[in-house]
Amino acid sequence: MNNAEEILICARHFPPAYRSGGPPRSLGGLVEGLQDEFRFRVLTMANDRNRDEVMPGVTPDTWSSWGPADVMYSTSQWRIARQAARLCNAARGRVLYLNSFFDVHFTLLPLLAVKLFAPKTPVVLAPRGEFSTGALSLKPWKKQFYRKLLRRSGLLRKVLWQASTDDERNDIRREIGASARIAVARNMREAPQIGDGVCLRLREDALSIVFLSRIARKKNLECLIHALALARASCTLTIAGPIADSGYWSACEQLIKDTGLSGSVEYVGEMEPEDVISFVSRFDLFVLPSLGENFGHVVLESLLAGTPVVVSDQMPWRIVADHGAGLVAEIDQPQKVATAVERIAALSPAAHFEMRQRALELGQECLDNTDAFTSNVELFHSALGSQ
Repeated sequence: MNNAEEILICARHFPPAYRSGGPPRSLGGLVEGLQDEFRFRVLTMANDRNRDEVMPGVTPDTWSSWGPADVMYSTSQWRIARQAARLCNAARGRVLYLNSFFDVHFTLLPLLAVKLFAPKTPVVLAPRGEFSTGALSLKPWKKQFYRKLLRRSGLLRKVLWQASTDDERNDIRREIGASARIAVARNMREAPQIGDGVCLRLREDALSIVFLSRIARKKNLECLIHALALARASCTLTIAGPIADSGYWSACEQLIKDTGLSGSVEYVGEMEPEDVISFVSRFDLFVLPSLGENFGHVVLESLLAGTPVVVSDQMPWRIVADHGAGLVAEIDQPQKVATAVERIAALSPAAHFEMRQRALELGQECLDNTDAFTSNVELFHSALGSQ
């Protein structure tokens, strides 16, 4: 491994951070999955999302280990670009891997610093679903200005883009242009923490629904609340996840009151990663009407819990409908999500139990990382070949 080529990751959050959802988990899976092929260094923040304190077990502002990776958990986001440029200028055989597009400190500044001080360093950029139409509908003018700024600056000219799916490749091509170099490499995943207490069970009278995700506008909880107000079925909703946008959560709370759902909706707070699968297994249905995801780790966890899913058409999970493990709903109107919920609620207990079994089978099939391993190795070798 001493002679292995090195991947330098710049990302705002990296394990043990978990409050920002899928991206740090994808990075953890990448490091674990490719540790026999590459060496990894990571520049990241010492605090988790929406937290000021240093994460437990983390030694800040010095190199330490996370699994097979060397990690610098920094207390200052302004140092990241300088450190990235210094490391990239020190040796060849290194790829700079960026884990977001719309991040000034962890994308724009490292791109600028590397161009000035280590211009031969190959760069791979994974936008993580940020170019989906739903994601771009949030703060659209700000994002359009930022995208045009980067395109005209020339900083993106030699970037190799990572798309997780064919759909994301099309999104990148639409936003960056026909000349963009794009490779499709599926998300690597950490081994799921299944834990105890997962068992398939027959549903009871009311359909118990769970929403588990960051509470932010992109995750579109508001659509689900509207849908349940429209649904002609007896349902309860349990909401779990960190409140990433307090203003949005306040609006959702008011909507719950206005629609008369207060008696059937409960917020239970955040969930530790190791508890997610056993928690979700207690419910009849998982619903996530997200405006855009490049993967959606919690969907896989729901399937592994044997809990059917209703997901938005802006997520790469159309396969759930093909396997009878859930439904895909268009999210332009809450009524379409309501109709999907009604279809699940109308199933007999036996038919619903069969859907649980199919969800579990699909989840286990999705654990195979063979294609993801091969495509990610090819991604980085392609970047290194451009040096």
